[in-house]
Amino acid sequence: MTNPTENPPPEIKVAIMEDLRDVREGLAMLINGTSGFRCVGRFRSVEEAAANITREVPDIVLTDIGLPGVAAQQFEHLIENTPAALAAVTRSSNHEVICTLLR
Repeated sequence: MTNPTENPPPEIKVAIMEDLRDVREGLAMLINGTSGFRCVGRFRSVEEAAANITREVPDIVLTDIGLPGVAAQQFEHLIENTPAALAAVTRSSNHEVICTLLR
């Protein structure tokens, strides 16, 4: 039995960069529906993420490496300048692969 005075384990905060709205929203629903995880940002571009990602700093940035018009240097710059502990990069829409990356 859990002691009610104990603090619950911290949530892992995840930000998503994905240009496809349905994929982005689906990932957010998956993350928010998974115990111990919370989506703290949904961005359709590197530029949008760079401008807004510091509002609530994520622990993980889950990003589509196939974003249109994005050079590898833009990802590097965002990753280097985001205090996230991990940047997970995927082109997969398979929820099992994504959950594995997040754990």
